[in-house]
Amino acid sequence: MGKLAELATKGNGILSELEVLKKKLDGEKDEAMRKTIEETIAGKTKEYDALKGKIDDEKASLERRKALAQAMRDDKELHTAIDGKDLKTAAQALDHERKEASLRNAMVGWLQGKSVPTELMEEFRPKSSSFKEAADGMRMPDSLAQGIFGKSFLAAFGGKTYTPGLPQTTEDPCMTSVVAPEYKRQLLELPAEPTSLLSQVTSVPATGGSAKWPRLVQDDDNEYGGVEVDWIEEGGEKPDAEACFEQLTIQCYELAGYTELSHTLLRRSIIDLEPILTRLFRGAIFDALTTAILTSLGAASPTGIIPTAGIHLVPRRAAGTVDFGDLVNLKYALRSYHRGPGRFAIQDTIAQALEIMLVTSDPPVLDGLGATLVGKPWESTHRLPAIGVEGDAIYGNFKEYILAVEQEVVLRRSEHYKFKTNVEAFSVYMVVGGKVAQPRAFAILDDDVES
Repeated sequence: MGKLAELATKGNGILSELEVLKKKLDGEKDEAMRKTIEETIAGKTKEYDALKGKIDDEKASLERRKALAQAMRDDKELHTAIDGKDLKTAAQALDHERKEASLRNAMVGWLQGKSVPTELMEEFRPKSSSFKEAADGMRMPDSLAQGIFGKSFLAAFGGKTYTPGLPQTTEDPCMTSVVAPEYKRQLLELPAEPTSLLSQVTSVPATGGSAKWPRLVQDDDNEYGGVEVDWIEEGGEKPDAEACFEQLTIQCYELAGYTELSHTLLRRSIIDLEPILTRLFRGAIFDALTTAILTSLGAASPTGIIPTAGIHLVPRRAAGTVDFGDLVNLKYALRSYHRGPGRFAIQDTIAQALEIMLVTSDPPVLDGLGATLVGKPWESTHRLPAIGVEGDAIYGNFKEYILAVEQEVVLRRSEHYKFKTNVEAFSVYMVVGGKVAQPRAFAILDDDVES
């Protein structure tokens, strides 16, 4: 039995004696005997208080020994069992993860209304000059931004991606142990990589509110942008032509996603609160970006696919509806090299109509729609025009849509806007723009009917 256990056993004995004495005192009528019992109780209480002090001292001693033992284990982890590895890299990985964890904790603490430590304030100041509304906001740490936007999108604007439980300076799984346990838990709380049209487009970094993207000037009649190829005899004159390139300028605009959180929710722990924040902010931003990519949201937003000049317009087979033949025609409206990597985006009610066609057919296809439509991947969305309206179905190579993103995400908090309702208002700001690089890579269903 250890010393702490011995002290605890002795303490329990004293408490039992005190309980017996107090019961005896309650039933005693003789004043002299009562005084004797009270003196005995006082002595036992003093003995217990002294014992409690010894217990506290022993617990403190055990904690110190525990801390020293942990330090020895940490030292062993960092200096052994990684044969041939750079131990300096392991230490740097640990430092980097701890710093990122402190930034995440400070950011979530700030969202809860706490002050940001002075030594971290410089890390949170927006550095881009493109922000106007959010110039006084707080720059989001990369790992929190990954939780909202996903790895591929984060990498596009220069952020550092994170893998739960692994140091980021190496891909060696043997070095997993250098990540602090509390940070592993936070990383494992990150929502999974989103699956959406946003993850299908080409995301590129923007600087100063715009981006340049080179593209070959071509159309269906000028397939290779001015390059001519011909068979010639030996010594014959070669075709005199060269490819024609141009710079596609993508203007960026400030985008804000808005949400509200109750004071009760904000009082949750950092580990409980962060996944909620990422899901709320993700929904607001993804909705606006995906809608803009497909249809545009006005002049001060990315240029959507549907209003882009040069998109293939495919007449539908019957007015006000869509069938599988329409999807086949959309697919074959593109040249084969754009058709290959293409995918469908369809109005949600189209998916409903197609599934009804299958389950009511003879014989019925009870499984309904599968992972592909006419052999190509697809997803339905409520962000497209209603069924029967131009653009209710799109087929294309979404990699030919260029989304330019300024290299920061900024947060703002207001505790005054709705103070009467016990909620706080939050906004997430980005500077983002987008355009179709090659309109020929897309086809949309027209509202006209084929003749």
